[in-house]
Amino acid sequence: MSAYLNDKFQVIACESIESGWQAILTADASILLLDHKLKNGTCEPLLEKLNKSNLKSQLSVVMLTGDDSDEVIHKINRLGVDDYLIKPIKKNKLLQSIERVTHRFAYLSYQTTFESAPSKIHLQDEKTAHIFGSISLGNGGDFFMPINDECSAFILGDMMGHGLQALKESFAIKGFISGFLATGLPYQKMLVALNNAIYKQQLCKSSLVTLVIFFLKNNKIYWLNAGHPPPVVLRKTGEICQLKGTGPLLGLAQDHSYTLYEAALDNVEHILLYTDGWTENRFTDKDEICELTKIIPLDKHAHAEFANTLWENSQVTLSKEIDDASLIVIN
Repeated sequence: MSAYLNDKFQVIACESIESGWQAILTADASILLLDHKLKNGTCEPLLEKLNKSNLKSQLSVVMLTGDDSDEVIHKINRLGVDDYLIKPIKKNKLLQSIERVTHRFAYLSYQTTFESAPSKIHLQDEKTAHIFGSISLGNGGDFFMPINDECSAFILGDMMGHGLQALKESFAIKGFISGFLATGLPYQKMLVALNNAIYKQQLCKSSLVTLVIFFLKNNKIYWLNAGHPPPVVLRKTGEICQLKGTGPLLGLAQDHSYTLYEAALDNVEHILLYTDGWTENRFTDKDEICELTKIIPLDKHAHAEFANTLWENSQVTLSKEIDDASLIVIN
């Protein structure tokens, strides 16, 4: 490994957890290249120690393993690594992995200088989107991306996991989407292209992502969905209804096709889009719509007040580690 890297990096090789920890503390390193199995056990105690420290935010971790079983890969992902490689390791694969995690880390530092997302966006046809949670704060794996100049289309996405690790993973997906949008190709082709990139492990191979592409046109909503909760509408009659329309998860097969779903807005007062964490953190009942009726504000017509009260009503006591949670309320 040192021979592969010495011409481009300063490399410190360690043969034990103890010497590795000392190098992390003293060397101001940016990348930790770590073998899963060591002479005396595994590297898991080192990663657990690292995850509990304040050093994790300054260090990207690439794991090497000779075991590509689902059990080991899931365990590695839970340990908070940025990438993993299956041995034997070729030099070009190693350099590609390091370049990937280095760019994510650099983008993270760049992104943290930005202001948080706006709390509301004016959409077409005098509609307003109120934005709450992780997508507004920019502190986790949930992400929100406006995708046209007319403010009639956006993407809501959710990386598996939460916090800094999920945020770093989301940069690969957002970078791909930005590049795709620059081509001018139709939105409908974006999910197919993104699915192929993930399936071939060109990006985001150490996590899962769900997302919905949402747009408004002629008093209708349209959406393309990759494993994400479909929209919920609150009708003027007071009825709450989750619309039907969820496509397959990204990256599980090469030949996925994605349906363009649509719904008319003639009798709709509010539209809700959210990430899984918004319901999973609060609702234990499988009937989300039944639970949702318990927190819907009584005044359904005061638009900004409705959105803010709904978000307040949905909050939970932060007594344990919970998933990122985001909500978009469209009046």
